[in-house]
Amino acid sequence: MEWDTESKCNLNCRHCLLFGLLSCDSLNLEDKKRVVDLLVANNVYSLVIPAMEPLIFPEVVDFFKYCRYSGVKISLTTNGTLINEAIASEVAKGGFKYVSISLEGFSEKTNDIVRGAGSFGKAIAGINTLVNKCNKNSLPMPIVIQVCINEINYEEILDSLDKFLLRYPTVTVSFGSVFGMGKAKKNPDLLLPRGKYVDIIQNILCRYPDCRDKILVKELTIFEKLFFNFKFDLNMPANPQNCHACIDRFSIMPDGNLCRCNLLLGSEVVPRELVILNRSIFDLPNVKIDDISEKYGILKKGFCLKCPFCNECNICMIYTKDRCVLPELVESCEKNYNEIINICNEIVSEKIKFKFKSDLKFLKRGRCIVICDRGGKKIEIISNGLIDISKVESGVQLNYCDFRIGEDLILKLLLNDLIRSSI
Repeated sequence: MEWDTESKCNLNCRHCLLFGLLSCDSLNLEDKKRVVDLLVANNVYSLVIPAMEPLIFPEVVDFFKYCRYSGVKISLTTNGTLINEAIASEVAKGGFKYVSISLEGFSEKTNDIVRGAGSFGKAIAGINTLVNKCNKNSLPMPIVIQVCINEINYEEILDSLDKFLLRYPTVTVSFGSVFGMGKAKKNPDLLLPRGKYVDIIQNILCRYPDCRDKILVKELTIFEKLFFNFKFDLNMPANPQNCHACIDRFSIMPDGNLCRCNLLLGSEVVPRELVILNRSIFDLPNVKIDDISEKYGILKKGFCLKCPFCNECNICMIYTKDRCVLPELVESCEKNYNEIINICNEIVSEKIKFKFKSDLKFLKRGRCIVICDRGGKKIEIISNGLIDISKVESGVQLNYCDFRIGEDLILKLLLNDLIRSSI
């Protein structure tokens, strides 16, 4: 189980990420309800249950009901093969923020080679049951199909994504990359080079412009997101990464032990004895956990030292080796940062024009402009003649022509994810 704490108080949080709670043999149904009670007592009303197939728990419907009665919203990740009428009916009653269903492709050929014979047919049956039940109840709950792009399935994805989305118009497809852990350790041929993964994502976005609002992308660096957001008018959250193992966020494993991060158990980045905490979930509110960020945090070198987000970025430790970011990731960061610099230069030379991201607010503060985005981020820009200050009114969006083009200003707008291509 993971407690996601914005502050350093273990239970002063807004949502809780559980890994393996429902498949934890050492906790019965009443114990698991006690965990929900513990969340509610600490004002935590959002519960994320990823991986370790949660639907295998015999009393899962009763657990979901208890969460719904307690006012705790669930975000669920499952392989979909165990979704039946009872589970779909409970989901369709509300109480879920989303249900994410993992596939390895859009056919038996690409999916079952990884997940086993017959798994695709069972997952599709589960998806159909869930979609039909939610549609019948007119429940607009997000259903996300999660697909990891690999060497076996990427051509199929490029050729048939639109057909899949046409079959399921109410779902969203989330793409991620495969890294060398879990089943991928035994199937290294599945792994894509970093550059190829990013190129495939760009190809998907180029090929299916009408499907972009139904596509999510994971495992991108901040500069990859900034570049794709600008070029394709997307709104992926573009913030520096923060490794969960270096903050107060913990997982509960199937044997009941707490750990910092289940992914680190197979990575050899941090010694196992520091990952497994040997603490019960019910001990956590009164237990202080040592901070390992100083000893195992990321060492910065090369482009990382030049990066504008050097002091803010604390990338997930599974993407490191010898405490340094994997070279292919640094290379991709640098490449896409240079793409952003090129965009900046083309805007300054007026070869391309930009538009502002939708839903921004522009506020006048003396000789400054404060730009506020929907996420609450505020960017202050000193006018200095670069902005026509007379055009700024509270809540009114500026136009391209209201700005005099300056390199520093444009780069600031790009790196803060405030503008998009007008093409």
